Amino acid sequence: MVSLFPVNERILELAKLLVAPGAIPEKAGPDAVHIAAAVVEGCEYLLTWNFRHIANVRIRREVERILARHGYHQTTICTPEELV
Repeated sequence: MVSLFPVNERILELAKLLVAPGAIPEKAGPDAVHIAAAVVEGCEYLLTWNFRHIANVRIRREVERILARHGYHQTTICTPEELV
């Protein structure tokens, strides 16, 4: 996985929160890290073509709930087409 941000403890802790309650399957841990990095670093948008574990409507809703519950600012998860 290529990241523009160094993966730090805060990102890894948030990724664990996203996996633990079942929002993101455990086997998709790198996807949880991807979301966590965008959130922790304050990205306004996370663009992805990953419909299985990131741009999935059910997963997006659960991720939003987890982020709100833990006081994180929302990052809009969408496909490039949705942004345009």
